[in-house]
Amino acid sequence: METSIQSARFRLDPDEYRETVERLDRNRKYAHDVCISNLKIINKLAQIANQDILFLNLEHMTRTEIAEKYILPIANEFREYNERQQYANLIEEKPLDMPKTDNEIDNDADYK
Repeated sequence: METSIQSARFRLDPDEYRETVERLDRNRKYAHDVCISNLKIINKLAQIANQDILFLNLEHMTRTEIAEKYILPIANEFREYNERQQYANLIEEKPLDMPKTDNEIDNDADYK
């Protein structure tokens, strides 16, 4: 989000910039609220299944504390996983086929 704000500062007029920052902040709050709700749902499901609560003291923590302690580590793990997958895919990719030379075309039955 910070990168979007920095970029917008130089691209937009003051009114558009203010609206963009407000929209980005609102979207961040919505995403944050969804994450906190999901943590609470996971805790409730664990309680129903007679399992240990995974995310302790949510009711006594601020939004920022919840983000730092629970949401950010989960988000970082997903990001790192995706980066590892992308790297693995790059390693597994075969090099692009080079165009056939005239000599190879002459000897290739598909081209005759």
